[in-house]
Amino acid sequence: PTMAKILCVLVLASSLWFMPVAQAAPLCRSVAEHQVCVLKITRSAKYYWEYRAEVQIDDERRPMGRYNCRTREYVSRDGRHVPDDIATQVICAFFKQ
Repeated sequence: PTMAKILCVLVLASSLWFMPVAQAAPLCRSVAEHQVCVLKITRSAKYYWEYRAEVQIDDERRPMGRYNCRTREYVSRDGRHVPDDIATQVICAFFKQ
């Protein structure tokens, strides 16, 4: 290979290295005068009606928790159950089975 080809490959490889990583935009909805944004979400493989999500409600970030769409409740990391939570409404309405 010629020097020009090697240089071209190096420039191309280095330009790919410095490209910004694409991130998904948060899903935001307005519910009862509250702004609810889903920042991260994963669906349980075993219990398809459950989601693990990190949400933000009115600029207040909530840590990762479990959202049960069968019982319509939020279960925090410390095991606290919150029935009919506003974030649960958004998650279960948007990600219907």
